[in-house]
Amino acid sequence: MVIKRCPKVILEGTRLTGKTDLAFALNEHPRIVGVRKYRYHAPIISAEWNGFTDSPYGASLINFEPQYEERVLEAYRTWAKLFELYRYYSWVVDRFHISTQAWQLIYANRRYDFTWLETRLVKLGFRLVFCWRHPDSFEEARKRRMKISSNPSQYDDLGLFLREQEVLQELIDRSLLSKFVVDVSESTLEQNATRTVLLLVTGAHITNAWTNGQLLIWMDADRASAMQLVAKKFEQDYGIPVRIETPEKITDNFPLAAQAGKGPDIVIWAHDKVGEWADGGVIAPIEVTAAYKQQFYPMAWDAVRHRMQLWGYPISLEAIGLIYNKKLVSGAPPTQLSDLIAFNQRLKSEHPDFNSILWDYNNPYYSWGILASGGGYIFGKTNDGYDPRNVGVATDGAVQGLSEIVHLIDIGVLPRMASSGDIAQELMARGKLAMMISGPWDWPNLMKSGIDFGVVPMPGTNGNLGKAFIGVQVAYINRSSSESRR
Repeated sequence: MVIKRCPKVILEGTRLTGKTDLAFALNEHPRIVGVRKYRYHAPIISAEWNGFTDSPYGASLINFEPQYEERVLEAYRTWAKLFELYRYYSWVVDRFHISTQAWQLIYANRRYDFTWLETRLVKLGFRLVFCWRHPDSFEEARKRRMKISSNPSQYDDLGLFLREQEVLQELIDRSLLSKFVVDVSESTLEQNATRTVLLLVTGAHITNAWTNGQLLIWMDADRASAMQLVAKKFEQDYGIPVRIETPEKITDNFPLAAQAGKGPDIVIWAHDKVGEWADGGVIAPIEVTAAYKQQFYPMAWDAVRHRMQLWGYPISLEAIGLIYNKKLVSGAPPTQLSDLIAFNQRLKSEHPDFNSILWDYNNPYYSWGILASGGGYIFGKTNDGYDPRNVGVATDGAVQGLSEIVHLIDIGVLPRMASSGDIAQELMARGKLAMMISGPWDWPNLMKSGIDFGVVPMPGTNGNLGKAFIGVQVAYINRSSSESRR
């Protein structure tokens, strides 16, 4: 199946930032325009085209005189109309309306409002890439440019470039378009193209990796081995090495590192940290296209939404379930809490010192699915999210679910003292526990112990299966990465 790629990108930046070379590189990059066996029409357009006069360095859409203003605005309206007519085509733009605003403000003290244009560009999915250079690197860039420039005098005053870059930054910050920054200070054209492609394809705000040529990820050790395969594929596709570290106490150490401007580019952790880390200023919000969002379950995006923004990329969904030892559970595992009574009698008759089922029933994370199966809910749903004033913990169904758990304790199916996860896992690994309610984090140890186990939904009440909480593993972007690009 051939995929039609229709990227729409506007490159902005002052002179000596390699925008034009980057535009041509993007226009032939397979991750942008697809794999091509030969060249064909792929337009690169630019507001720098100086077609208003017959002078080699005459007026353009950027540096025009007042008498050309209406012609300039008509040109921008025409481009917008053409983009709309050819919405299913790729467009790479080397400087556009932001450059017009910057030049006119700096050199002519005129202000132009292009909100009308950006509103149309946003609907078409245009992205804005700001090619940024560290102030100390302009001198070396000028030396390289002087070897080939046909108009070297334009590079005499580097102070103008620094001023242009500052104004561009301010205008880009206010832009309605999704925007990214690529630091071109010490990078090759190939590296800049790869980084830009990554930003455009994923919408990620990743920059610390560019300082040492690799991407640093922090995550827990249990999931790191699986992520290594993804990291290898990423490096093959984008040419960016990935280093995965598994430090202890990530939830304590990551905020401290991020606040100091250090730490990983990405930290992978559960979605329960979204609000805390977002409000603490240690992670960066993200923007994704509608097409990208459609690749995930809607609940995954709900998990990373906070204060009307998205704060991370969903990696995986996980939920607790009923883990059972296939040697001790013949046939289908129980689907109802009440079924455990008869199962316990059969198991005890054959293995008196074995346990039927264990879980930390005092912990609502593990027991809530049973209460929810009877109709319990935390907060009532609304069109905008949840109503914290509508609490459904004490509904009749939830009370019945809790009552059935208490009954299992009273008749000895469950112990009087709730069992911690470690106890249940140890007994399960020794083959002395038939079932436990837990999550994927316990699977590796059971595999290592040689237990042949299965996983099904946790049992419920009233003829319903349990409705466990859903956990989402999230890739969070270090906020200091986003800030260091400036």
